[in-house]
Amino acid sequence: MRNRVNYVWMILLVFILLGCRNNPSAINSDEMVAVSANSSHPVNSNEPNINSPLRFIDFSLDIEYPNDQSFEVEYEKKSIGIEVKFEDERTYEKKIGKDALVKIHPLLKKLKFNKSTPDADVKKEILSIFNVEDSYRKIELEVKFSDGIEKEFHFYP
Repeated sequence: MRNRVNYVWMILLVFILLGCRNNPSAINSDEMVAVSANSSHPVNSNEPNINSPLRFIDFSLDIEYPNDQSFEVEYEKKSIGIEVKFEDERTYEKKIGKDALVKIHPLLKKLKFNKSTPDADVKKEILSIFNVEDSYRKIELEVKFSDGIEKEFHFYP
């Protein structure tokens, strides 16, 4: 009888572990940058001031180019830190975490559009600040502003 109870517990444990392994909400610590409430200046002059406010708490940019190449930026401010990813398949450059934040924070800081900016003006800003090549096929942008308003943009040449 005792073997049978142990066997049941072992099966339950296996199912629990299998259910947790592909949790999409699980955070990869390599992709997180801790936010310090006490420091308003970067420790290293090469690092951006990650406590300087941006216009949004979530920013997802995907630019598609010919030959299945893309340029992607992911920025999400969470209560425990900032999750950041950057990938440019044209230059084979991929960064996550602090390295990605150092790369994209200055660009994100330059963005001035808000929830009421006309789409054409948002497109101009994205094209200019991210140096989008004329050969792009599609731009998808999803933004969640600091006030919680979410907007999606789809731009074509």
